[in-house]
Amino acid sequence: MNTHDTISEISDFIQQKQREANAAFSTLGFPTKKHEDWKYVSFKAISSLLEENQENEPHFIDISLIQEILQEKQTKQNIVFLNGNFSSDLSTKNIQSCSIHSFHKSANIVDFQRLYNTSIDNGNGFCLYNTASVSEGLYMEIESNFVSKEPIFIYFFHHNSSVVQPRILLTLGKNSQVSCVETHINLSNKLVLENAVMECFVGENAQLSWTKIQNDTNNSVLIDSTFITQSKNSTAKVSTISTGNKQIRNSLHFFQKGTNCNSILNGISILDKEQEVDNHTVVHHFELNCESHELYRGIYNDFSHGIFNGKVLVEKEAQKLNAYQQNNSILLSENASIDAKPQLEIFADDVKCSHGCTIGQFDDDALFYLQTRGIPKAEAQALLTIAFVNEVLEQIDNEELQSEISEIISKKLNLQFDL
Repeated sequence: MNTHDTISEISDFIQQKQREANAAFSTLGFPTKKHEDWKYVSFKAISSLLEENQENEPHFIDISLIQEILQEKQTKQNIVFLNGNFSSDLSTKNIQSCSIHSFHKSANIVDFQRLYNTSIDNGNGFCLYNTASVSEGLYMEIESNFVSKEPIFIYFFHHNSSVVQPRILLTLGKNSQVSCVETHINLSNKLVLENAVMECFVGENAQLSWTKIQNDTNNSVLIDSTFITQSKNSTAKVSTISTGNKQIRNSLHFFQKGTNCNSILNGISILDKEQEVDNHTVVHHFELNCESHELYRGIYNDFSHGIFNGKVLVEKEAQKLNAYQQNNSILLSENASIDAKPQLEIFADDVKCSHGCTIGQFDDDALFYLQTRGIPKAEAQALLTIAFVNEVLEQIDNEELQSEISEIISKKLNLQFDL
């Protein structure tokens, strides 16, 4: 099959998926507060952006500004999106043992057609909206037996668009190990909705570490839907750091389709003003001898709002399972709020499953102790905040990345010293 035929076949395939998604979306529509999984979410900003959606209009982006930002960050392996579209020109051309192409230039058309759009939540209107709208995206394949020495950084730049919709399909070959870091950057003062969808397939004995740094401007609304399917003996870790943005909805779905899988979900949310972050997780256990570990910590100030909705679903065949889920939140203001809903649905009888949820304020004794040592109240609260989230921060494997996230947290808390 020549290149033209390949592009034509993929185009026909994607258009068919678009038609199917559009038909389903026409019936389902966007979620509202009447939907159980969305009942705590504020839809004011989202609705206004969808109404004025101008995503099909061309928008000028200053490429030199993006190049300057990338140079300043000094990251060696970069994948770049512009207004939701993968940019091969700005992305690193040759990342070792990694095939990076737009959908239409995929060399592995068989795997692309076998995997694309097979794991998304068809009950989520935003996922259907992405599939119905997106005709191009990033197809990223990690070769078998490859062990990455440095993280791959994925940058999502947007400028003067109402709605942008990036799409990623990622596969990890057998015995591979890779670390990815995603960052979202709004280059304008215009309010933007980013409706991002990623499907990831982690091969046998493979290890994936994915870090989401959500520290965009207050003009940004992010709806991020990530679906990870694991083969036997694989490990997948997702760490979500939410400190910026006006509003964030993280939908994170794990499907353990092999024995001896391990799924790790970590999250830190530090919010103020009127920010809102919703962490919605589902870990679906299908097989024997698997594990899942969830640890989320949140700090909420001013009028901010946190949401945690975590579900662990254990099928009858998923015996000898160990699943752990913990969500702890601290409210710094009488006006801040958190809605938490941990859930366990267990159909197997030989399992260890537990969940815990706490909501409170800082320990007055600990705060008083620090103040008696000459530390002002604001800094004392910041130090206790660091101690509170440090257990999650330590789960970040890369020391340089740990340092970067620590700096982001320091700025958020107005700390003037290194953590």
